[in-house]
Amino acid sequence: MSLFNSNLFKRVAAAAVMAPVVIFAALWENQFAWSALIIAIGFLAMMEYAVMAFEPHEIWDRMFSVMTGTLLIAFMIMLSKFILLLGIWIILVICLGLIIFSPHPPTAGARLGKHFVGVFLIAYLLSFAGLIKQFPDGGRWILFTLTIVWFGDTGAYFTGKTIGRHKLAPLVSPNKTWEGSIGGLLASMGAGALAMTYVPGLNWVIALSLSVMVGIMGQFGDLAESLVKRTYNVKDSGNLIPGHGGVLDRIDAVLFAAPMMFIYLYVAYTQAGI
Repeated sequence: MSLFNSNLFKRVAAAAVMAPVVIFAALWENQFAWSALIIAIGFLAMMEYAVMAFEPHEIWDRMFSVMTGTLLIAFMIMLSKFILLLGIWIILVICLGLIIFSPHPPTAGARLGKHFVGVFLIAYLLSFAGLIKQFPDGGRWILFTLTIVWFGDTGAYFTGKTIGRHKLAPLVSPNKTWEGSIGGLLASMGAGALAMTYVPGLNWVIALSLSVMVGIMGQFGDLAESLVKRTYNVKDSGNLIPGHGGVLDRIDAVLFAAPMMFIYLYVAYTQAGI
C-alpha cells in the first residue's frame, strides 16, 4: 500500500484541512462563526445517527431526529448556559408525552428512545462546546479542550498500536487497550503543559488536573460512540471524512470532554463573580 493511500495519511490530510477552520472559528472574536460551526457539525452528526438508528422507510423519524437535535443545539447556544437543565426537562416531558398519548405506547416508546439517545448523546452534549465560547477567553479554552482530545486520541492510537496488549472494553471496542488509554492520558497531559503558553492564568495544577479529567471523559465518549455503533452493527458512523469515518466518529470524544471543561469554567467563574 502506498503512503498516499494509507489510512494514516488520510487521517493526517483530513486533520490538516479541518484544523485551520476550527481554530479560526474558535479564536474569532465574534460568537457567530463558532456557533454556526457547532450547529453545522451537530446537523451532520444527527444525520449520521438518524441513518444508523432508523430504517430507510422511517423517513419521518429520521427527519424528526435531525431537526430536533439541530434546533436544540441552536437554542441552547443562543439562549444562554443557564437553560441547560431546563432543556433536558423539556425534552424528557415531550418524549414521555408522545409515548403516553401514542396509539401504540410500547412501539412509540422504543422509537422515541432512539430519538432521545440521539438528541441527548449528540445534540445536548455538543451544545457545551458552543457554550464554552461564552466565557472570558472562551476561544482559548475551546482550543485547550480540543488539544486535550486530539493529543489523547493520537497518543492512544500510537501507543495502542505499538504496545497495546490488554483489552480495555472488548465487548464494546475490541481494538482499544489499557496501554493505549494510559498513553492517551499522558499525551493529554502534554496538551495541558502546552496550554499554559496560551491560556491566561493557567497554572500547572489546574492544567494537568483538567487534562486528566477531560482526557478521561474524552475516552469515555469514544467508548460511548463505539457502543452506539455496535448496537446498530456499523463500523463507522459515516464516510464523510477520509481516514476518520463520519462526523460523529470525529467528535465522539468532544461530546463528553466539552461538558467537563464547561463545568470547570462555570464553577471557576461563578466563584470569581464573573
